[in-house]
Amino acid sequence: MKKKPEHDEVITIDCHYVRELLTASYLIKRDGNGIIVETGHGASAEHIFNSIRENGLAPEDISHIFITHIHLDHCGGLSALLKKCVNATVICHPRARPHLIDPSRLIQGSIMVYGEPLYKSLYGTVEPIAAEKIQTAEDNEIIIIGKSSYTILHTEGHAKHHICIHDLTNNTIFTGDTFGLAYPDFQRGSKKFIYPATTPTDFNIPEARKSIERIQGLKAEALWLTHFGQWEDIGYGADSLLEALDKIEKFQTEALKKNLEGKDLEIFCYEKFKAFINSGLENRNLVLSAGQWKVFDYDMRINSMGIARSIDKQRERI
Repeated sequence: MKKKPEHDEVITIDCHYVRELLTASYLIKRDGNGIIVETGHGASAEHIFNSIRENGLAPEDISHIFITHIHLDHCGGLSALLKKCVNATVICHPRARPHLIDPSRLIQGSIMVYGEPLYKSLYGTVEPIAAEKIQTAEDNEIIIIGKSSYTILHTEGHAKHHICIHDLTNNTIFTGDTFGLAYPDFQRGSKKFIYPATTPTDFNIPEARKSIERIQGLKAEALWLTHFGQWEDIGYGADSLLEALDKIEKFQTEALKKNLEGKDLEIFCYEKFKAFINSGLENRNLVLSAGQWKVFDYDMRINSMGIARSIDKQRERI
């Protein structure tokens, strides 16, 4: 990576979502102030505040908060942050804005995915955001903050309300879930393992391909993934993600031919997705502990639900 400008720093903050090293927020410390990218879930706020203070800033010094999309592991902590980051403007996709102002549908959708007990334990209370605090950004719009510029990229595939943020100062991109999942536990084998984020409800393979190829084409120095941390080998990452999408598309086609629906479809997608993950781990001589599997098995189930939902949508279009 090229040398960063003087006084420029990107700090990775572990949001402690479910466990360590699953979800990251980022603090950009630049031009005497701070910018937050992603807010994690509700309980993440204290970890973010601690990082702000440890890096010589106060919550009042945060000028902007970027939200890549409105899944609650990315934006659930926003209301808690804004109570102290009183000078911050929120930047998001236009589709995200109404759900931040009135999160009722977002909450109900999350309860449908997770079930109410788990939803409450993960996310607690999600409060509305004042409309005047929110600034939406169009595709390719350049946001200027201080002496720095950030290009906003609309990147569908994981969610229709997804943006990525291209930091032009150091030519890196904050990718949210668009450039997949690269948990640290999966990077200890013979080669790195990255795979697509396919959670409900908007997973769309053709759009995901376009977004991955778009990010690859920007020739960034590195990417900042929300799950989790910095990713530098963008060509290898893109190839891995596109290959994974091809495999997922094949078992989508198989499910359509079998006319699977409901719970049968979810089980089929889970078994296929788990086989894909197991193959990826075996090919990298990577063995997970029982504790690691407990976390990632649930992750696989949620991703499988998104694939099943995308098959239902595909069936509706036929």
